Amino acid sequence: MVRVLAAFCLALVALPAQLSAEPPRAAELTRHGFAPGTQRKVTLHGQNLKGAMIVHNDLCLVRVHVVQGYPGTDPSRVELEVDVPAETPLGFYAFRVSNQEGISNPIGLMVDDLPTVLKDGAHTTPAKAQPVKTPSAIEGAVTADQADCFRIHATAGQLLSVEAVARRIGSPLDPLIRLLDARGNELAYSDDDESLGADARFAHRFKEEGDYVIEIRDSRYSGNGAFRYRLRIGDFPLVSSCYPLAGIQGKKTLVDIIGPEVSDVAPLELQMPPTGAGEQWLQRAARRAGGQSSGIFRTFKSSYREIVEVEPNNTPDNAQRVAYGTGVSGRFQAARDRDQYRFTVAEQAPIEIHANTRSFGTPTNLVLRLIDPNGKEIARGDEVAGGDPDYLIAIRAPKSGDYRLVVDELTGRGGAEFAYRVMIGPVKRSFDLTTEKSVFQISADGLIAVPVTVKRKYGFQGPIKFVLAGSVAGWRVLDGIPEGKDSATIRIEPKQNEPTLFAHSFYLIGNAQVDGGKSQWGVTQRAAVQQEMRKLDNPPDELLHGLYYVVGPALPPMVELNVESKTVLVEPLGKPTQLKVTAKRKAGFDGAIELRARNLPNEFELKKAKIDKGKDSATIEIKLVEDTTRDSLAFEVVGLYEHQGRARKVVLNDLQIELKRPK
Repeated sequence: MVRVLAAFCLALVALPAQLSAEPPRAAELTRHGFAPGTQRKVTLHGQNLKGAMIVHNDLCLVRVHVVQGYPGTDPSRVELEVDVPAETPLGFYAFRVSNQEGISNPIGLMVDDLPTVLKDGAHTTPAKAQPVKTPSAIEGAVTADQADCFRIHATAGQLLSVEAVARRIGSPLDPLIRLLDARGNELAYSDDDESLGADARFAHRFKEEGDYVIEIRDSRYSGNGAFRYRLRIGDFPLVSSCYPLAGIQGKKTLVDIIGPEVSDVAPLELQMPPTGAGEQWLQRAARRAGGQSSGIFRTFKSSYREIVEVEPNNTPDNAQRVAYGTGVSGRFQAARDRDQYRFTVAEQAPIEIHANTRSFGTPTNLVLRLIDPNGKEIARGDEVAGGDPDYLIAIRAPKSGDYRLVVDELTGRGGAEFAYRVMIGPVKRSFDLTTEKSVFQISADGLIAVPVTVKRKYGFQGPIKFVLAGSVAGWRVLDGIPEGKDSATIRIEPKQNEPTLFAHSFYLIGNAQVDGGKSQWGVTQRAAVQQEMRKLDNPPDELLHGLYYVVGPALPPMVELNVESKTVLVEPLGKPTQLKVTAKRKAGFDGAIELRARNLPNEFELKKAKIDKGKDSATIEIKLVEDTTRDSLAFEVVGLYEHQGRARKVVLNDLQIELKRPK
């Protein structure tokens, strides 16, 4: 997604210093659909919304801000204004709100070319159905044990599509939709859709002119004001994706539109964004010839060579040869089709194969098998929790030669819609980094503590260091993942005087030396966001790139550090000097305190120490490890601790080192 200037603005207000344990919770937005080039005011309902402001995110093209005069004092609502620039692609977006108590769950939006109609009362039976014109999109919410009904008029031979958008905007609704004739006969039905997940859709060609009813309800008969939906009715095609699935950055790609009902949709020329923004998921739209509304799909901007599968390639003898470092778009044209690809690698070279289906919206379920030069299967593709990639093979080549990738559809299904993309090398990284958290609340004197899990590949066991990107000038990363370890808590120290109630996003990137080169990859929170978006396969891209934080007021310190003298006489080169640090604890805190040095030059080494739980002192060692011309310098000792689930710090400053020089 193209980066834009500040997409969201922040409203800062004076709020009490007391922190609550409950972050803001978004329950329902009075409207989720917006046309490009429009601006509308909406109301966000929820809990703990007092003082809410928008969390800044440069990646979101839809601009949301708090209406002038807010944040208000009502904890159950906040007034917002949504501004959609005219050039915004149709598709799904999201934002969050924050206050001193934390950061909310994501709130979904849809940029749509269908005009919006609001549900205007109780229309729970076909006899009471609300009349609506087509094309349109109806917004409302279902109540428990009831359905919402809408009456449309159709002509003989008319092809009409119906799509329930719920999970993709963060709603708990699991929609079930039906089409009924005037006599109550069911003509069409949809619950879950393989391309959309829990959302539903169908297309129907009417045999007779007349009035018909479209019904929507929760498949579990649940419901309340939060069970929001956007019910799209129009001539849009039922698009799953395009083929080929990916294009090369900066170039035009001619694609076919694929899906369960894409008749009268011509091939589409997609202009991929230029270089500089890296690989990207993109949202695009397609219409039927002469159509008034669009179907939305995802494609991918690649920085590698992209080719399409060439048939026949279903046996070892006619396996399609591809260069290592190539993305291949393939599809199973018929039932029981099989595709095979041949590539050459050297002994002990890492082989990494990514495959994507659900990430593109195709219904394909893959079986991947890697065959070595002797014809032996040596690996199968693992399904990746959370997806992107959806399937992964990562292994070192046991010997030099030609390897084959065998690709099958799990259930043997086939057809134009059953597409996939495999990326056969190159190795992008020797580790994957994930976190189970996507939002963080810290006090003005606190630390961000990110729990990070590493999945190591190709035998890599080395240490991983971390750097930050984003609006984080002056921030420090205090931890890394040690050699051989699979997890660690990475603590981050914001700069001093970070504005209170300031909310933003940042990026945490791991770096390591692997085989004489540098390997790096960002920490992803995809699985955490999917849970927040009710197990949505493909959350809005802006939620996946960056972790979110909010800075609340300072909390009372729970400990004070002291030393006998703030002047430390350091011995000559190689001789350690001991410094005793004592802790004066406040009532209710007896936790461990990790001691570190800050602003200590490279010529000096401080051996980390810890004041154990319940103890009141520890001794740290300072050593001159390189000769220096300095006679004195200032430094600080920082104590890191945890209290009531928050990472905290205490600083002992104005310390001075003086070197003992030989006389």
